[in-house]
Amino acid sequence: MNRKVSFDAIIRLRKQLTDDELRVLVTNIRQVKNFLARLVATAAKNVFVEYIDDKDVPERLQPVLAKWRRYATELGYSGPVAWRVKAGFTLKRHAPLAGPCHERFNHLQDWRFADEPTVSGIVFWVPRLAPETTAKNVEEQTKVIMDLRTRFELPEHHLKDFGSAGLVAALIFAHFKRTGERVPLDLRYVRTATRHSDGCLLNLGVFALGVDLEPSDAQP
Repeated sequence: MNRKVSFDAIIRLRKQLTDDELRVLVTNIRQVKNFLARLVATAAKNVFVEYIDDKDVPERLQPVLAKWRRYATELGYSGPVAWRVKAGFTLKRHAPLAGPCHERFNHLQDWRFADEPTVSGIVFWVPRLAPETTAKNVEEQTKVIMDLRTRFELPEHHLKDFGSAGLVAALIFAHFKRTGERVPLDLRYVRTATRHSDGCLLNLGVFALGVDLEPSDAQP
C-alpha cells in the first residue's frame, strides 16, 4: 500500500524475536527472502484498491481532482480522494481477505444479491458521510448527492448512485489499511446501490469488530 516500514517497526520486530530466531534469520537470508517474496505476492493478489497522491493523479483528471479536494476540505478531510481500483473484488469472496468483517461474512454466503465485481479504474471517494444524509430515505439521500454534484460541478457520472457494496467495502478497507480509521465513523451504516433479491438496498458499516452488512430498513 505504498507505505515504508518505519524504524520503530523494525525495533518492535527485533524485540519480538528470540536470539535463536534471529540467528536463524541472519544465517538463512536467501530462504527468508524467498519466503517473504511468496507472502508479498499473495498479499498483492488481495490488494484491489490503492490510494493515489494528488500529485500522481493523471493530468487529464487534475481539474476533477481539484473539485473533489475542495469537497474533502469542506468536510475537514485532508487524505487521498483518488483511488486506483483493480477489477475483480467481490463482497463474498474478497472482503474477508481485505479486512475485518463481521463473522468473516460467512452469514452472507447464502444471501441472494448481485455481488458485482469491481472494474478497473480511478475512483474519487471521500471517507466521510455527506452532510445532511443521515436519517433520510433513499429519495432524500439521492437528492443530497445530486445537489453536491451540481454544487461542486462534478461530471454527471460522479455521485450517480451510492456505489456497489463491493466497491464501497474495498474502499473502506483501503482507507483502514492506510490509516487504521474505521469508517463510517460513529458506528454508522452507509446505504449502497446493491439490492437484495427482495428489493431492499443493502447497508454497509458498523465497523467495530468488523464491517457488517444488512438490509436498508436499518437507519443509515
